[in-house]
Amino acid sequence: MFPQLCFLVISNSHFSCNVMWLSSQINSDSTSAGDDFISHRTDMRGFRTLVNGSTILPQCIRAYKNNIAGFGIGVRYKADGDETSEKKTEWDKITSVLEYLNLDQNTKEVFEDLIEAREIYGISYLEVIRNGVNEVVGIDFIRNIPSIHKTPPLDPYVEVEYFAQGKTEQRMKRFCKYRQTIKMKYLTTRLSLRFYV
Repeated sequence: MFPQLCFLVISNSHFSCNVMWLSSQINSDSTSAGDDFISHRTDMRGFRTLVNGSTILPQCIRAYKNNIAGFGIGVRYKADGDETSEKKTEWDKITSVLEYLNLDQNTKEVFEDLIEAREIYGISYLEVIRNGVNEVVGIDFIRNIPSIHKTPPLDPYVEVEYFAQGKTEQRMKRFCKYRQTIKMKYLTTRLSLRFYV
């Protein structure tokens, strides 16, 4: 059964309640332009309240954080071999990138926050920052999870290179657009403050 939405319309002391059925299916024709963002089915802020009110959920989340990101992030070669100048240069570059992926907090802490948000909200977002030559230079955890909306996978398919076990493969993939609505929330808060003053 589909979730129900009830609207209460107040007009000239007449009350009416309309029940509207919401389908969970997405019409690909209407969303192919990338203008239609999927809204959350529930208020995601309630998940944080649910976790805060629980005795077992914070313990489980803490255990996940310690077991997954608790050992830190490091660099190692797949196969041992002689260290050449090329390997040494590559090693130094990767270790310096890992060290400075996030200047506000330790990279391990970024991934702990990512895991915590994933366990609370069911989804989490990590922004990967690249330089002009498409190299990763930083990461940033997006803290306000309920403010993120995305589109369904968009057309056209894009050819993407995958690297796995020393082989390069070409695959077709569709991507989504994401947006964060912070200013709208700020304006809503500002309007409600003006309303009560």
